Amino acid sequence: MSEDGHGSAPEFGWAGTTIHFVRGPATSSDVQIDHVVSLGNTWITGAWSLSQDQRVELAHDPLNLLAVDGPTHQARSDKPAN
Repeated sequence: MSEDGHGSAPEFGWAGTTIHFVRGPATSSDVQIDHVVSLGNTWITGAWSLSQDQRVELAHDPLNLLAVDGPTHQARSDKPAN
């Protein structure tokens, strides 16, 4: 993204599309950050046993974060990564 807030996200995550956007409230719902493995899924598969610091680290792990289009992100919810 450029300093003026313009950008595009090539090959968006799950949908495989490109969305051109300008950072701000008018486009915030167009581009969202998704957890590849949802936090709900990690919880039921054992994250409940992690310490608070470990859960924060898991939630912010850049290898588990993916820019996606808003509607696809909302539809996916807590489903597994497959």
